[in-house]
Amino acid sequence: MEERTIESSSLIEIKRNWEDLSMDCLVKVFEKVGLESLILDIPFVCKSWYKASLDPICYKVLHFDFLPFNRSSWAINLTTKENKSLYPFIKIAVHRSCGMATELKFPNYHSTVYGDNISMFMEYVLERCPALKTLILPVFKINGLVTQGNECLLKMICKLKNLESLGTLNTRCLFNEILNQIHIYCPNFQSLTAQIHHERSKISWDQIPNEIAFPNEIASAIVTSLPGIKHLVLRDSCLARESLLLILSGCRKLEVLDVSNCRGFAADDAVILTLASHIKIFKSEGSVVYDEVLPFWMYDDDDFFDDGDFFDDDDFFDDDLIIEDNGSAADNRIIEDNGSAADNRIIEDNSSESDIGF
Repeated sequence: MEERTIESSSLIEIKRNWEDLSMDCLVKVFEKVGLESLILDIPFVCKSWYKASLDPICYKVLHFDFLPFNRSSWAINLTTKENKSLYPFIKIAVHRSCGMATELKFPNYHSTVYGDNISMFMEYVLERCPALKTLILPVFKINGLVTQGNECLLKMICKLKNLESLGTLNTRCLFNEILNQIHIYCPNFQSLTAQIHHERSKISWDQIPNEIAFPNEIASAIVTSLPGIKHLVLRDSCLARESLLLILSGCRKLEVLDVSNCRGFAADDAVILTLASHIKIFKSEGSVVYDEVLPFWMYDDDDFFDDGDFFDDDDFFDDDLIIEDNGSAADNRIIEDNGSAADNRIIEDNSSESDIGF
């Protein structure tokens, strides 16, 4: 058999020029890189990458839960003591989505994200995301903030007609009203994760009547407004046995029910297990009838937090890092929607000039 050899000198080295990659391919790749890279890295590589990074398809999934609050993060490059807020970054992403976003996950509460007016900030974002199918709300630890957030959601539900899934809804206030609005305006809704709080602090479980531990009106609201719900998560909650039985009896289309680590019923309750036998995924492990005392996360949050900021912003930001009032960073990393990237790495985003301030 003839032996064939290939000399290394005869090999032709082929270099891929990523700048010449088709726009459709670039957009497909950039869909998966995440918002941080889309806004802070990719636009500065070359003109074609910058142009592709502006495509609304790249912003269909707006997950802001990655926003870190420590000195080693990029967040310190966007904020200072004079303007302690990350909402310019969020607003740029929302602006570029052009109303096409289908998933939105708010970051948990911090003054550097939401500023002084939480409801106005949330309304700004939700009003510009009418195509949302999945919405994960921020987690608030202060009663007043919970009220602001739920009031805003109640107002905006009528504009989210494609909504299918809602996460971390707090039951402290306006719960019935919100579910009723979902019933009216969101015909495809099928998934709810509720954050259930206990309103009485530092008392033993044997002192908690069932109707207080998990008010029957909350269970009734779920059954009445969402009888066809398929995915329900109530884990780590104060959930009375009677309320759980009501949900199991009234929501017969459930495919996933997570009531793990709850207090108020036994995980091996025979009646509950029988009623839940038709559910594909039923989780109740870790649930018990009662403990000696309530775990801290079921206390009224006012016992643990005051109405001020519970983080010291001075621990996270330096004096020499400046963000301009129009939302563009002063370290020459400005973003501009005119389709070109300058050699000195300056890009401006028109959205930051018109939409950043409330």
